[in-house]
Amino acid sequence: MFVSPRRSNPTIASEAIALTRRWRAAAGPRREVPLYEDLVLGELGPMAERCGVLARKAEGWAFMFAGERIEAWIGRTVRSTLLDELPTHARRAIAEAADRALATGTPAAGVANRILDGSVLTVDLTVLPLASRWSSEPWVLVHAAPRRETISLVEAIVRATDDALIGLSALRGADGAVFDFQIVTANEGAARLLGRSRESLAFGRLGEAVEPLAPDIVSRLAGVLESGERISFEIDLPLTGRIVPVRVNAAAFGDLLSLGITDISVFRDREARFRLLYEDNPAPVWVYDVETLRFLEVNRAACDLYGYDRDTFLGLTVLDIRPQSERARAAEIARTVCGSYAASEPFRHLRADGSEIAVLSYARSIEMGGSRAVVVLGVDVTERERAEAKIAHMALHDALTDLPNRVLFRERVDEALSRLRRAGDGVAVLCLDLDHFKAVNDTLGHPVGDKLLTQVAARLTANVREADMVARLSGDEFAIVARDACAPQALDALAQRLVAALDEPFEIDGHQVVIGLSIGIAIAPADGADADTLIKNADIALYRAKAEGRRGYRFFEASMDARLQARRLLELDLREAVRRGELVLHYQPQMDTEHDRITGFEALLRWQHPTRGLVPPADFIPVAEETGLIVPIGEWVVRRACADATAWREPYRVAVNLSPAQFKSKALVASIVHALADTRLPAQRLELEITESVLLAETEGNLATLHALKQLGVKISLDDFGTGYSSLSYLRSFPFDKIKIDRSFVRELSEREDSAAIIRAIAGLGQSLGMATMAEGVETREQLERLRTLGLTEVQGYLLSPPRPADAFPEIAPRITSAERDAADAA
Repeated sequence: MFVSPRRSNPTIASEAIALTRRWRAAAGPRREVPLYEDLVLGELGPMAERCGVLARKAEGWAFMFAGERIEAWIGRTVRSTLLDELPTHARRAIAEAADRALATGTPAAGVANRILDGSVLTVDLTVLPLASRWSSEPWVLVHAAPRRETISLVEAIVRATDDALIGLSALRGADGAVFDFQIVTANEGAARLLGRSRESLAFGRLGEAVEPLAPDIVSRLAGVLESGERISFEIDLPLTGRIVPVRVNAAAFGDLLSLGITDISVFRDREARFRLLYEDNPAPVWVYDVETLRFLEVNRAACDLYGYDRDTFLGLTVLDIRPQSERARAAEIARTVCGSYAASEPFRHLRADGSEIAVLSYARSIEMGGSRAVVVLGVDVTERERAEAKIAHMALHDALTDLPNRVLFRERVDEALSRLRRAGDGVAVLCLDLDHFKAVNDTLGHPVGDKLLTQVAARLTANVREADMVARLSGDEFAIVARDACAPQALDALAQRLVAALDEPFEIDGHQVVIGLSIGIAIAPADGADADTLIKNADIALYRAKAEGRRGYRFFEASMDARLQARRLLELDLREAVRRGELVLHYQPQMDTEHDRITGFEALLRWQHPTRGLVPPADFIPVAEETGLIVPIGEWVVRRACADATAWREPYRVAVNLSPAQFKSKALVASIVHALADTRLPAQRLELEITESVLLAETEGNLATLHALKQLGVKISLDDFGTGYSSLSYLRSFPFDKIKIDRSFVRELSEREDSAAIIRAIAGLGQSLGMATMAEGVETREQLERLRTLGLTEVQGYLLSPPRPADAFPEIAPRITSAERDAADAA
């Protein structure tokens, strides 16, 4: 749309002003949109010829009325015509102004042009928003004021362009040779470029205006007149303190010359940036000819990547940088690139030294010198591929042993089962678990444990068959998928070989480590036709092998699953038992051997199941320990025992056994503090029993916990002393109040003289360290008397009383008193 300088007819322009004033008067002080009837139905006079009224209908703006002059400018009658049906020159300008007026509720202005007979006709639009009593549709009044000046289309184009356009007439000497040019016309673009006004350029000489800036321009343009050909050339003009690159286009018409001068600074900058992006791009870029596949351009990064100098590179084809086996496919791809293309995967490329690299290509077809070419940006992804391969390996392999992990193991089991269904190949799964690995970790530390796992992996791998695969599932759990020869006899031999291999001691950091191996075996399809079932049943068989004494193997049997299901039901019932309050405490008395008087009671956990009856501790305590329920159950036992002891008539001491998991809990000390505070039991009446196996790991942490408990005032007893982990060093380090000898020594007291010697030694040790010594499991008077003579200070067992509920405590005292009396009589 070309817009000439505003030179509207003053009379007509005043009409728009008067019309706007009338609109504002009708709108009133509240600026409400006036009614069409109030504004237009009055006398408009000559103004009506240049006005039109439009209504906003569902399908768009439509003329309701239009004066003769406005229809003449539009070029057709428009009454009851949609605005969208009008010529473009009127439609767009009127619609934009009408929409603005309607949106703001105020007058809006616009400018529209129409090209007619090679001239540009311009009108100024004034649009006023209206309402009507006759219709709920929005209305607007349009006033079109034509401008006085009408300019030619050519002049409009010349004025509008930013390029410098100059018309020249040749000046010839007496010899007929052109010695200069007279400037016939010049536009504003020429004036801006040359830093002169249009008036100063008009009818001046080109030599005077431009020759000082471009000394040979007159002679070059004179050549155009002689040859009659159009020419285009680029020169640098020193303008306004900077060099401006321009492109000059010249064409002759007799002795007249048309000169177009374009500032190409932007294009030069773009070209420089392109060169920078291309030549100095850190990414390899090359261009090749689609027909010959020969390289046309390569940048420095491409030369560096492939190891060629530029000249050598340009003598190659794209096939020369591909392995021989891939060249046919490479040629097909190279010739079929259309538009843009990105390789879906890296291709192998060859460097000058023959080494292979992985390159991901991004290509685009272009025209270059009249031929079809392709520009390619290559990305060296060799290291990325290596990293991805490493990551993929890590995702499927154990980081410590580099054995396949659970994910890859499961895939291999699925693959083996697929072959079984197709070809009848044998498949078996062996689940393996290391015996006593936790003790190694606890006593020698995790670094030794990690080295042990690495050596175990090596031994397992060395003792399986070629078709078998060893995997590490987690911790000390391994698994093997056995293929081909999977008859029970072959698997029996494999399992024996594996158990024997791990029975041999391991030498690690100066330590001789002895462990064992338990194995569960499940054979497909009898023990499972899918991976989940097969692995589950092998795990069930492993559980059975461990329950039967470890260092062995078991094949899966259907009855094992039934036992495991029964155990799982027991676990579910145990979780509910905690919630339903089915757990109860029974108490067993403890007696002083010197004065034969009761000193306290040990709280023993029992489970009163509504249908199972009284569940033995041996049945549910291991389940609680394996599932982690032992910690909340243990906290409940401490709290319940403290509450019961508070209600006793005599201030007897109450002993509670802490499980290994409970002792290692960070909340142990806080839970003891809360139990004592909530029940108001004096701390010295609470005795905590800790098994010696708990104390072998994390000695500093255990010592800190024991000291924290000791500071509370509670008594601390070392339970089950002599069961195989005994060490005299921690008796000196830990502040125990009592040592409890394991019941196995009491049971063998009459059969083995060495048991008596051990008990006497422990009693002497306790006396030397200021610790009380107690024997549990005392069932006969003979045992009591022998223990008394051996120097033990306390006893506990069925001789005094079996464990009983808390509410039976009044019945316990008389029986104990009777026992005391019998003991005194015997003495």
